[in-house]
Amino acid sequence: MKYFIAVAAISVVAANAAPALADRLVLTPSGQPDAVFANTPMDQAASKLASACMSAGWQISSQSSNQLICEIKVGVFKAALQQALIGNSYSTTPKTFVRFSIAQLNGDSRAQAAEWTETTMPFGQVQRADYNNDDNFNFLQNFLIGAGGEFPDGTRFPGVYLGVDGKTQTGKLASGKSATYFEVGTVDSPSPGAEAGLKVGDRIVEIGGKTFKSDEDMMKRLRRTDAGIAFPVLVEREGVATTLSVMGTPRPAVGSAEWRATVSVSSQDEPQPTPTTAVATAPIEPNTTALSAPDELVKWADLYSKGLITKEEYDAKKKQLLGL
Repeated sequence: MKYFIAVAAISVVAANAAPALADRLVLTPSGQPDAVFANTPMDQAASKLASACMSAGWQISSQSSNQLICEIKVGVFKAALQQALIGNSYSTTPKTFVRFSIAQLNGDSRAQAAEWTETTMPFGQVQRADYNNDDNFNFLQNFLIGAGGEFPDGTRFPGVYLGVDGKTQTGKLASGKSATYFEVGTVDSPSPGAEAGLKVGDRIVEIGGKTFKSDEDMMKRLRRTDAGIAFPVLVEREGVATTLSVMGTPRPAVGSAEWRATVSVSSQDEPQPTPTTAVATAPIEPNTTALSAPDELVKWADLYSKGLITKEEYDAKKKQLLGL
């Protein structure tokens, strides 16, 4: 897994962006889930997205060359929860949709995604709730990239990056303690990690003085580290614990000269990646299982029903998920 990622809180103000961006894995120029399908006419881009919808088990509601609407099938319990949130006992069973808007951009196609749930009230009016939270953004952005899209030029990644490849695993350290660590497989050069002295075989145990439990957790540690300030990285090297000082460096924007120079770095025995391919999967891979907003609502409702969270906590999370 390639750790190009960044982690400082980068403040971006976009016309339709959600207020809090700290948990977004990428910051697109539009502030919306956004992807470019290179050298692809609009109708072919729509077909790729339609195929991805079917593979996900979604139903295609309508399709044209510039728009695709898919319905996400939800279970009875989820539907009942959604009905309680946006309707009443007399409204129709809520349905959740994703709309992909597609535009031609020279020889490429550009697609943006939006998700909402709607129900019809007794007198015919449609009650609708749009999902504008960070988890939903990541979910839809993952979907676009998984369907074959690439990040648009100008896309940025919050925070800082190390420039290493490897895998997270759990095992015993030389001290005898069991811990989760990231074992470095390759180190890009130049990169912040290389400049700090990270080497192949190093086991990264802590970032900024904090441990992590998974790839996603490690990414969050990086994503929430301030750029422009050195931060400690604790590694175990040949059985000896060593603390390295890494300068917090943000990844250049996609499409910039600095970006193209960075992503062109690869090992000699691997095919040279293109700028878009090298970053398309790396930053978002750990979150490919991100829950959609309806699924997230169900999870929190279950916690509330079991008495694990208070009503105030549940109501606050519900407002966040609905973008209220």
